[in-house]
Amino acid sequence: MSIVKMKKLKLVLAQEDQIDLLNYLQERGLAHIEDNGDLDEILQELRISPVYDHDRIALQDNKAYVSRMGVLRKPHRSGESALYSEAALEDLIQQSLTWQQRITEVLKVLKPYDETKKPLFTVKRETSLQDRYMEEEDQLKLLTLVEDIEGNQVDHRQALEEEARLMGQLHAIEDWKDLALPEMLDKTNYHSTFGYFGSRDEYEQFFVAVAEADVPLAGEICFEQEGNLAVTLVWPFHSDAEAKDLINRSHLIRFPATNKWEEIGDFRKSYKVIQSRIQAVQDKAEWTEKEFKNYADHIPVLQLLYDVLEADIAKLRAILNLTQTRHLTILTCYVPAHLTGELKERIESCFNALVLAEDPVKGEDLPPTLLDNHSLNQPIESTILTFSPPHYYEDTDPTWVMMWTYAFFFGSMLSDVGYGLLLVIGTLLGLYKFKAEGNLKSMLQVFMVGGLFSIGFGILYGSFFGGVLGTMSHDAFDLPVLWFNPMDKPIDLMAWSMVFGVFHLFLAMGIDVYNKFRKGNHYDALFVVAPWYLIIGGIILMLIGVSWAKYVSIAGAAVLILMSVRSKNPFKRILGGLLNLYDVTSWLSDILSYTRILALTLATSVIAMVVNLMADMIGLKGPQAIFTILVLIAGHALNLALSTLSAYVHSTRLHYVEFFGKFYEGGGRNYTPLQLDGLYTKVTDNADSVLTKDKDKVKAEASSRVLS
Repeated sequence: MSIVKMKKLKLVLAQEDQIDLLNYLQERGLAHIEDNGDLDEILQELRISPVYDHDRIALQDNKAYVSRMGVLRKPHRSGESALYSEAALEDLIQQSLTWQQRITEVLKVLKPYDETKKPLFTVKRETSLQDRYMEEEDQLKLLTLVEDIEGNQVDHRQALEEEARLMGQLHAIEDWKDLALPEMLDKTNYHSTFGYFGSRDEYEQFFVAVAEADVPLAGEICFEQEGNLAVTLVWPFHSDAEAKDLINRSHLIRFPATNKWEEIGDFRKSYKVIQSRIQAVQDKAEWTEKEFKNYADHIPVLQLLYDVLEADIAKLRAILNLTQTRHLTILTCYVPAHLTGELKERIESCFNALVLAEDPVKGEDLPPTLLDNHSLNQPIESTILTFSPPHYYEDTDPTWVMMWTYAFFFGSMLSDVGYGLLLVIGTLLGLYKFKAEGNLKSMLQVFMVGGLFSIGFGILYGSFFGGVLGTMSHDAFDLPVLWFNPMDKPIDLMAWSMVFGVFHLFLAMGIDVYNKFRKGNHYDALFVVAPWYLIIGGIILMLIGVSWAKYVSIAGAAVLILMSVRSKNPFKRILGGLLNLYDVTSWLSDILSYTRILALTLATSVIAMVVNLMADMIGLKGPQAIFTILVLIAGHALNLALSTLSAYVHSTRLHYVEFFGKFYEGGGRNYTPLQLDGLYTKVTDNADSVLTKDKDKVKAEASSRVLS
């Protein structure tokens, strides 16, 4: 239940051991690499700087990129130096990030086609250390696989777009599909055209003009659509000029032909051609979907590649923080103090390196914050770190207190035996059946303890699913009330909510007093913080009728006014003390904030009671009993979900604002060691190789194709 003490390590080693050392540190997952910016400036002033083998890197093709990354993973295999300039390293990082983004998009495309059974919660796949040092040949094949999937995605999208376009064309000529002018006019001396008139009047006016011009032109209405008349016009060759002149001066709208068949009016042929094209693109789309299903088998190895690149990027960024010369590398990192001796001995024995270990200097160094707590308290760490990591020098780890106060307030807001039991059972299933990991695991553990407190408060209040037993049995039997019923005595609950809040705030002040004593600031602990115990405690005692309580508050206020400000000037001392005493309004606001316990408890109880009354109105006799059970299940499930969310949000708020506001500095740095575990995979000693499995699967698929 403390912030882990850190040691600052400075390592000076031979340049050729640089990558091997980083690989070792990454495997151990202990070293938080720091920037050597000041040392770089000193070396530049001394005109000692590296001669880079690679100032910028040509990464036009995958092979060049993979080759560079291979050197960074296994520097001695090729004999090529891994001394890159900052620009070269940035190039490699950017290229790796681009590939990660492409892999992510590919995984999204393949996800709907993945038919493997998936756990309820995301679980990292175990992989071997061998897989994380991926061979160049394997990486190159996987990058090619990503490009193939992207190409298949383009083909699939184009096929769907082409199908949509052709379906539009088919729909446009649906009413014309039986018209075949070339067949009708074959071996005749007639020309023809087709199109639309906006109305029947326009059509008739056109033929009035035809009659006046005495042109032998005939027309036929094919169909009428939304007031428009689709027509076919025919005229003999010898009247071609006159007929075309009349048509051009008319309101005829030519049909927008999309192919050569429609241009000559053979819509029957065009319809068949478009249908055949649609079938072709549908076949292509179906084929690309089959390819996606085949590619989906490679999802595990693509996820592995993503994490390999993640580890490579972390290593490249670590190299950016190193100080390098032609022959030496200088590395600075923070390591937990209790592991420093073993790590120092191992590095010096395995590498040509000198390791200097020293304590961080306050004011110059700010080590990252690593929390070390009992397994019962650890789940709340993620909630604390989400707010802000504790300051390495200024803060005390609040985990051991917050785990239990958080669960207490969570349970007090839910406060129902039935809901607490469901929450405990659900979280146990998530933890042990579905193997939740990471922050989700921590949250479920916190909810489980909160569920236990909810059971406790439910027993005290006599609440089991909002009194479902009493409602459905018409008070024949129900849980006994051991303390009081919040629905009957809301004022009592409000008072107790504020009492809980006072104890919570007093606990926060106690941590503040401890922090100040730990840092040697005894004066503020005794005369700035401690008087509030007397002031607030006296006010509470006065409210419950203790006659001498006012003297306790007066004594506390006097100490605060006269002693809280360090000044030889009595006027400044008293004025500053009065300003500090004004914080009593802040105390009142903080205490009233805890009445949210009343609001959430009553909200949960009222909704549960309404659900029970609705079920009781339906009754348990005959077939309606089924509907009664459905109402109870759906209503209480919804209430449990809403109440759990509310309890989570407001318990977090009480700690972030009221509790932390009394003592917590925050502003620490997260401990982020160089490590191998990634988004999709984790390295374990006994894991099988994902790459080997993928290769075996490819061979099996190839064999089955040959046999078939």
